Amino acid sequence: MKKLLALSLLLLLTACSCASIYNEESLYKEPFYQASILTPTPTPEPTPDPWHNYQTFTTPVQIHPTMPVFTVTHILGDYVEQGYYSFPQPRAVTLIICDENGEPFQIIENLAQSALLIGFEGTLSFDDYNFDGYLDMRLHRWQDGVGGLLAFEYFWLWDASLGQFVLHHQLTALGVASELHADAQSQSVRVWQRNFYGGTSVDYTYYEGEFFPMRRHIGLGFRPNETHVWQAVNMDAQLLSAPNATRRNYEVHISIEIEGIDSDETQEITGLSVSYNNPPLFGWEPHRNDGNPLNFNVVNLLDGNIIMQLHQNTGGSLMNAPHYFWLWDEEARLFVPHEGLRELSNFATVTLGSDPWAGGGRILTTTRISQGLFDWRSYDLINGELVLRQTRERTIVIVDGVYRIKDIITNHTDGTQTVEFVE
Repeated sequence: MKKLLALSLLLLLTACSCASIYNEESLYKEPFYQASILTPTPTPEPTPDPWHNYQTFTTPVQIHPTMPVFTVTHILGDYVEQGYYSFPQPRAVTLIICDENGEPFQIIENLAQSALLIGFEGTLSFDDYNFDGYLDMRLHRWQDGVGGLLAFEYFWLWDASLGQFVLHHQLTALGVASELHADAQSQSVRVWQRNFYGGTSVDYTYYEGEFFPMRRHIGLGFRPNETHVWQAVNMDAQLLSAPNATRRNYEVHISIEIEGIDSDETQEITGLSVSYNNPPLFGWEPHRNDGNPLNFNVVNLLDGNIIMQLHQNTGGSLMNAPHYFWLWDEEARLFVPHEGLRELSNFATVTLGSDPWAGGGRILTTTRISQGLFDWRSYDLINGELVLRQTRERTIVIVDGVYRIKDIITNHTDGTQTVEFVE
């Protein structure tokens, strides 16, 4: 009996000892468990190969009839960081130009193309862009818009003295968000961009290493009201002065195609001139989001008035920027010159469109006075006449020993006047 009790006591003590060692909490505290189960040894990742996903395309090209056939190998590599590239999913690109023996004599690196392009084998092309008889090189980077109407490209001109392609930064910049084509017959490069109605194009000529704008075409449209079809407006400007002249002068012709229900008509406006200092006045180039240059436009004021404007000339300041203005006459179905608006533009910047700053007026003029301050005046067009709506005169005053900017606002519709201090 004593032996049986001793054996039972030994089994009980053994069970308690095992439970104290192998409970769940003690398992997590054991070093061997953490090392072998909780933190397994990681497997090292292989070093990535930047060209492991490369594609190659080879294009033969005879740069000049007197030269042998060269080959250009277009290597499309792996993805690169977005960086300064203005297009999605860029992939690294290298171009290798080889002579007739297959020996490379020029390597162009640090390029990129979007991985979303379709058919990379067709993105490298050749044409004569400076009309010297030698083919130049073009690489398509990315396209956007319906049908790829907004393109991004590199351009290199062949330098016969160096025997290699040289990146032309101006031509590359002109090819951003536009279509660019060389016209051998007119010896010009046309940069074109679609807008809502028609498009805008500039024809450039190559002169002493640069491309100068010689001809400009702007196609716009307007709709007098919901019951009318869209009307087409085309402006063509031809450079009269030398390409590199300090001041460039253009002869301008405007044609309006007036489409009616019963018949179509055309209005021609001639005898116009535009001039500006070099470099070109911003707004002529077709690089705005809607494709409409600032210097020529048709604006619907949404109050029954439609105004066509053309920037006539400018010097060093936009505060005196004379414009031509025409007001659409619905009864006569043509644009009529508006001398009142043109006179305002001789001493002020004229902005068309409703502006809360102008007290709701449809036309705002800004005039520089002194000390870098301005005066603003807003107008409405009523029956073709300019009616002053509000003036905002800005001055500097001393209040409690501190200089402050004070606006005196006069509402000419009711004769009231208020004062505001600009913080």
